[in-house]
Amino acid sequence: MIYFTSYTLDLWKPVFKTQPWNVGDAIAFIIASSVEICILAGMIPANSAYEKLFFAAELPAVILDDAGEPVYMTKGAVYPFEKSEDYRIVHQKISGGSVEYLVDLRRVKELNRQLAERTQQIEARNAYLANETRVKKERAEIETKNRLYENISGIVKPQLERIETLLYSPEGCGKKELAQIAVFMAYVKRRSNMELLKAGSSLTVTELATAVSEELDYLQLCGVHSASNAVGSGAYPSEMIIAAYESIHSIVEQSLDSLSDIAIIIRASGDELTVRVMLRANSFSSYYEDSNWKNSGFSRSVAATKENQDLIVVFSFTQGGWSV
Repeated sequence: MIYFTSYTLDLWKPVFKTQPWNVGDAIAFIIASSVEICILAGMIPANSAYEKLFFAAELPAVILDDAGEPVYMTKGAVYPFEKSEDYRIVHQKISGGSVEYLVDLRRVKELNRQLAERTQQIEARNAYLANETRVKKERAEIETKNRLYENISGIVKPQLERIETLLYSPEGCGKKELAQIAVFMAYVKRRSNMELLKAGSSLTVTELATAVSEELDYLQLCGVHSASNAVGSGAYPSEMIIAAYESIHSIVEQSLDSLSDIAIIIRASGDELTVRVMLRANSFSSYYEDSNWKNSGFSRSVAATKENQDLIVVFSFTQGGWSV
């Protein structure tokens, strides 16, 4: 008030011959003074007792001078600090000296221990789940194999029953019966193998030719003159190859007791597979169809002719359509 009154009335000029302070300087000084007065009066909170605040801290810490002597120390500090696994001593340079304080590692270690336990629990659970998944997978595989083997057993059941009948025949199991059993076993083996391989949805002509050749080899043990030949190659629907093999074996099985000669020619060309069966059997003059036979994805036609003592049966299989 004195300044502004004297400034307005030019009371400073007679004394100093000029105005000693500018208005801007005076206003800045007044504002700074007002703030400082408010701080001193406690109207504005301020830290004015850093030493007391440092002494009251419970964190073990000490401020050292350049000579390494303690200058300030908290109430929780016992200097020099002792090394321990639960505490870590931190040393940091500051202006005029350095500061040292202890970091409590017990909480960190406890958290690490809990984390390790949780990790171990998770790993144990993951191992349990992995083992459970493996067991389920193995069980599914076993169930699949069991269903597959049961399906195969059902398919070759008639041949297995014929084998059992021959083995336990009242007249005894002689050389003839053993030879016939070998023929049936060859069919069981090859038919089962086709059932296992058909998961790929297709089988090759080579597989059919090999199965037929093996069965004819065992027929020779029965005194049958046999021969087979395969012309062409390629892969066909598995059901189509299986149907061709079942048709061939059906003729062999029906004429086995009186069969003396048999020749089988397999010809593969494009989408068509032809099987020509020529046989001679005293008590076999016609071929009848198995009523339980089914097919899908291909068509089949059968032609049978009788020439003197020979019976010729021709099977024609074509991909697509239905059987005739």
